This record gives sequence, structure tokens and C-alpha cells, in this order.
Amino acid sequence: MEVRLNDDAGLEFWETIEAERKASLEGLEKGIGGTPIKGTCAENFGDRVVLGECTMEKSGSSTARTGTMNMHIAEYTFARVGASDQGMQECLKLKGQWKATVSRGSPEWAKAKAEHENVPK
Repeated sequence: MEVRLNDDAGLEFWETIEAERKASLEGLEKGIGGTPIKGTCAENFGDRVVLGECTMEKSGSSTARTGTMNMHIAEYTFARVGASDQGMQECLKLKGQWKATVSRGSPEWAKAKAEHENVPK
């Protein structure tokens, strides 16, 4: 998750952003979403295929001050993207924009599906 904030934003706006950030982190703790990491997803998981992405941007202003929060969630798990629509449903519930990044007929999709089906349950 990448968060970019402008220090000039008004207190009311930041309180709203902080409430949304806490709600997102609470969702992570409940298993909605993933795990917060340092660095970008590409830096941490460069050897894995992103199966879907969720992006959100919240902007606001107060007394001529502005602020923006950006969030990006990369879905690498076939269970959340292929075996179910959990990743997409959670993204849309958070009013994010969902994008499937791998075609269901592609070799990458077939590999992710095979790896998912071969995981001991």
C-alpha cells in the first residue's frame, strides 16, 4: 500500500483520511486485503505474477488546503482472484477500481491455477 499525503491539508480532512487508514488496517487484520509491506510490491514480489490490482485515490481540501491518499493493492493469490472473486469484491466494497491483469487463457493463469491446485490443504 502506498500512501502519499500533503502536509498542507486541513485537520478535518486528515481526520477523515486517518479514519479510512485505520479502517483499511482493521480490514487487513481481519483477513480483508493483504499484509502491509515496506517498499513496493514489485520490489518485494518481483518473481510472482500479479493476477489483479485494486487502486483507490481519496482527495479533499479544507480552507484552501489539499491532500491526497493513494492506495494500491496487488493480488498474487489465485485463491482470491481465480478460485473466487474475493479480491475483486473487497476492492469494489472499498470503492476502488479493479483491474484483472492476467487473462484467464494465458500461460501465467494456468501456472497460478496449477500451483493453487497442488497446494496441500
